[in-house]
Amino acid sequence: MTDQELDDDLRSLDHVAEERGAAALDTIRAAVQRMRDDGDFDRLMWALPPLARSYALCERFEEAEAAANEALAHFRVNGSVRGQAFALNALGVVAVRRGVPSRALEVAGEAVVLARAAGDPILQVRIANTLGIVLNDIGRLTEAVQIFEEGLRAALGFQGEAVVLRLRSNLSLALGRWALREHDERLPEAIWRPRAERAIELMRPTLQAWREQEKWNDSKSVYGLPKVANRKMALAKAEKEETAEGAVPAAGGAAPAAGAKPAAGAKGAAAPAAAAGKAPAGGKAAAPAAGAKAAAPAAKKK
Repeated sequence: MTDQELDDDLRSLDHVAEERGAAALDTIRAAVQRMRDDGDFDRLMWALPPLARSYALCERFEEAEAAANEALAHFRVNGSVRGQAFALNALGVVAVRRGVPSRALEVAGEAVVLARAAGDPILQVRIANTLGIVLNDIGRLTEAVQIFEEGLRAALGFQGEAVVLRLRSNLSLALGRWALREHDERLPEAIWRPRAERAIELMRPTLQAWREQEKWNDSKSVYGLPKVANRKMALAKAEKEETAEGAVPAAGGAAPAAGAKPAAGAKGAAAPAAAAGKAPAGGKAAAPAAGAKAAAPAAKKK
């Protein structure tokens, strides 16, 4: 079976895994078992990566890796570039959920190259989510933003798809973390503010799209994105109030007396630090194909 011969049932199965994540496990497992029983091994190989993703989201890691590796071995032999990228991305999701970023970077890095060669934009977006989440989680924010931006360019024709909404959310998170880090390093406002503003610009229509698709609860439970967005919006509001109310006291100035209330400008200046302190450990983002443990998508969200 070639890449072009994937039938509607296989595409539907993959869509179920992407959209429902762990909740899709029983459905996908039953379909995979039917294919095994029928000896339909060509189609089975394309169903195994979605099964692996669902297993990973249920934290059944040995079964997840076995399913993804079975598919990868098959695609290595038959030479399917898209199939290899598909299976490698599933292994990346397993590694992210397992909390092994080095392994996730290894397999997702190879998957990115293969997905580019295959020319599959949806797969490119998924893998960008996987790789970008790991880079964001380990603090390599510049690279994370580059990967997310590449995925966003590949997604120009289908901006409303859930996988693209997750990518936009993850890009917003990475930009927000980058801006907060630069703010904490006391870099000039002209450097960090454009990134912070773009993070908010990306998130607002994304959250609106989740609401319109009635998947708001999905985005919260799998990816935790609304809280991140609200922090960013609160940060922007606090900074505007700071600008209006007065300048921030110079670093190293005298500490206020015990029990004294901070000045208005000082209160505004504390908001970014508070927002950064309340962010999830590592600034973790939504995982592809329904979430990530080490990066815990989003999202988180495959």
